[in-house]
Amino acid sequence: TARDPSKEPLKDILMPGGKEVGVRNSGASSEVRTVSKSEFERLKSDVLSGAKETSSPPGYAGKWYQRPDGTVVGVRESKDFGPTVEVIKSADPLLQQGFKVHSK
Repeated sequence: TARDPSKEPLKDILMPGGKEVGVRNSGASSEVRTVSKSEFERLKSDVLSGAKETSSPPGYAGKWYQRPDGTVVGVRESKDFGPTVEVIKSADPLLQQGFKVHSK
């Protein structure tokens, strides 16, 4: 059967096999990972599969999306680090709020 990212837990997309995607750049905090542009686009597509835009707080420099499982992710452009996907709300203790993926 074809893979359906909208039915996958967010943790399986951002931490396949329990290992965080990408690399932690020196100086970055532990919850910030960096991936290639092509991997970022694939991840973003998988993360947003089946998600619906939801309200984000004033001043947030992007958009929030709620996934079918209830997790909320933000997609924004970071002035310093470029395109960013971040976990806003997660019920999974292994995938903490604030986990971010940047594109190189």
